[in-house]
Amino acid sequence: MNNIKKSFVIRSLSNPVTCINYFKVNLQKFKNLLIIGDEEGDINIFNLVNYRPIISFKAHNSSVLSIESFDNGIFMTYGRGESLNIYKLKDELSCECLLEIPVECINFSNTSITQLNSLQFLIASPGDEAFQIQYVTLDADSFKGTVNQFKLCKVYNRGQVTTMKLVQDPNTPNYAKLLVGFEQGSIAMYSVQYDKLFNLSIAELCEKKLHEEPVTKIALLKDIQSGYSVSAGSKICKFKLDKEDKIEQCNEYIVDEPGFNDINYSNSPTLIITGGWDNSVKLFTKSLKYLTNLEFHKKSITSAIITERFSIKSQFNLSTGKVESKEVCLIIIGSQDSDISIWEYSE
Repeated sequence: MNNIKKSFVIRSLSNPVTCINYFKVNLQKFKNLLIIGDEEGDINIFNLVNYRPIISFKAHNSSVLSIESFDNGIFMTYGRGESLNIYKLKDELSCECLLEIPVECINFSNTSITQLNSLQFLIASPGDEAFQIQYVTLDADSFKGTVNQFKLCKVYNRGQVTTMKLVQDPNTPNYAKLLVGFEQGSIAMYSVQYDKLFNLSIAELCEKKLHEEPVTKIALLKDIQSGYSVSAGSKICKFKLDKEDKIEQCNEYIVDEPGFNDINYSNSPTLIITGGWDNSVKLFTKSLKYLTNLEFHKKSITSAIITERFSIKSQFNLSTGKVESKEVCLIIIGSQDSDISIWEYSE
């Protein structure tokens, strides 16, 4: 693909990268940030306009397995078997921890969070053959967080929870859907209903075995009618959620080298990307037609994301004497080799 080229490599990190997240904020100094979590529990935040570090701090004493972010300067980190922390980014280059929620499960599942409004969130986190949903509210003045409600849901005969994806239903008020991937290769879908009095109810809608190996990541499109999943095996799966709340596989792609850590898509969505154990990122159309590989890293890919389109400084124009800018999307790849490669993608 001629419309993708490597533009920068971040080599200043000390530890293997475990997860990354693109952070679009509306602060005076910064608009487009990259949050990086590593194996030792450190968080590093980079400015994506000039690729310079702006914040580094110790968030956890264990590997960071999840990072999720929101436009109002709030982001969440999850340290394996330790805690789920919610932070607010300040304009003076510092972060304030708003809430720390203990998570005792020592497995490798991510957590997932959906924002109900500017001050309320639902959070899904793993347990031992279980998962839990927290209803969290931030104070309007201090922004300090409170867990208003907590629900534990036990799961039997499917092994450990290995990945989670929680999204608010855009078509139904006070309703969210949770997809949970399991150790034995199935994905189950749950309804999560909530109200302003912090009541929560959870009901299983369906289960579908899409993989033969543990499910490692689920990506659900914004219309929550279809999504993608990968596992420790060789299959990339596209599925749809029908009107009866059933999961149906509609396409698949089999790779030669098994094992994936991540799958994501561009907002169009016109591009699907996977991060594999074979050190490469594979690119597909939304129907899973293979396009190309991005090969640079020397160890397993732990995270691969595509940013929204934004303006970056490009090159110095000799005729005008100015540094010109251009509109691009960035493909950002994190790896166990401790490097992060950044690729420009023109749709």
